Amino acid sequence: MRFERELELTAERLRHLSPARLEPAREVVYEVLDAMTARDVPRLASHAWGDQLLLIGRDVSDQQAFIAALRDLRRRFDLTL
Repeated sequence: MRFERELELTAERLRHLSPARLEPAREVVYEVLDAMTARDVPRLASHAWGDQLLLIGRDVSDQQAFIAALRDLRRRFDLTL
């Protein structure tokens, strides 16, 4: 799957989950976000992570390096696993 599609799917997943589901993964989410940019990533409330991911992801230069990370992050929240 293309990076852009993985980014969109992961952002949508983050946007639609409750803070109770998201908060336990705070460290994992910010590991991915921090790896995607050299800038300091502000720590936001969990309901804003999807938008934050989209903003940071749009500026990623080595997109191929993050396809698996985005897929793994999204799958972390799958209800069927």
